[in-house]
Amino acid sequence: MTVNRHIAAAPLFAVFAVTTLGVARSAAAAPTAIDVDVHYAHACATTSCGDALCWGSNTNGQAKSQLLPRNQLFPPPAHVEITTGLLHTCSIRSDRAVTCWGDDSAGQLVAPARFSKPLDWSFVRTADIDAGWFHTCATGSDGEIECWGDNSEGQSSPPPSPVDDYYAWIDVSAGAWHSCGLTPHGLVLCWGDDSDDQCYGHEVLDESWLLPWEEFVDVEVGDRHSCALTNQGHIYCWGNNDAGQLYDAEVEFDWAEIVPGFYRSSMAEFDRLVVSAEGTCGFSGTRARCWGSPFSGSSSYDPPAVAPVDAAFVGNFGCEIDGAGALSCWGVGPAAPSLGASCNPVPKPKFPW
Repeated sequence: MTVNRHIAAAPLFAVFAVTTLGVARSAAAAPTAIDVDVHYAHACATTSCGDALCWGSNTNGQAKSQLLPRNQLFPPPAHVEITTGLLHTCSIRSDRAVTCWGDDSAGQLVAPARFSKPLDWSFVRTADIDAGWFHTCATGSDGEIECWGDNSEGQSSPPPSPVDDYYAWIDVSAGAWHSCGLTPHGLVLCWGDDSDDQCYGHEVLDESWLLPWEEFVDVEVGDRHSCALTNQGHIYCWGNNDAGQLYDAEVEFDWAEIVPGFYRSSMAEFDRLVVSAEGTCGFSGTRARCWGSPFSGSSSYDPPAVAPVDAAFVGNFGCEIDGAGALSCWGVGPAAPSLGASCNPVPKPKFPW
């Protein structure tokens, strides 16, 4: 249910520059937030120090911060991208390896070798990752996708990629019991629980569902609904609408029901999509227009009026990062922690001559 950040996989020759020099360069500067994600009771963010900083409920170790040591010349790889599940957390490090912590009751911490040990396994790098309630999905730089953890509804069983790579994946989003992926051709396909049409019959959603010259560029899922953003700035949503998360008559723009249960916003200026458990937000510059729970009928939970570099929310709690790297949270949830005054510098190399 998170915003997916497309951080290109670093080439092999650049990995060590990122993991060592990247921390040294930022040591004297005030730390900034790089990536943020939230779930029902905890939140995490990666920082320019290379840390995975977490706060909130820590019943299963899901909010235990992963701090890089400051007294090593060659520190471990930095945490770059972060995603939070219900009781677990995963990050992509600067060597593109996935590491997870917290609850492992459904095997959601054990990433496949291609993602957990990419340098040992192959030249494939982890490209994108998202955690659902008790499962996690990730895409590789080769376009393949794998999920691990709970598979009770098929949410961890993505459709196989045909030989012609028609379903090569560039984006993935994981919800409570379903998941959705995006292909380079702008196709969206969902798998897992479809009891609320959140997978829309497991059909491939292609250009035939859209306006002329449109294609999907992002897909995000909530607990029981799914939404996608197009290159023309429209948002399409399908699935459960008990909280008005698909469309809302109270917002200032209209919705068109393309086919039963499949809606398109009349507004075509959104540049970012954020989906939570039962809510949806479209960002247009510094303005966010939100519908569903808890936004309908109240503006008290609306995101601050900034153009976020990254944003995530769930229920009545959210966090975002602005263009300067400042981290802030709003709503009913744990306040964002201080990022500190600086990253302690790593020691300078000493030579015997």
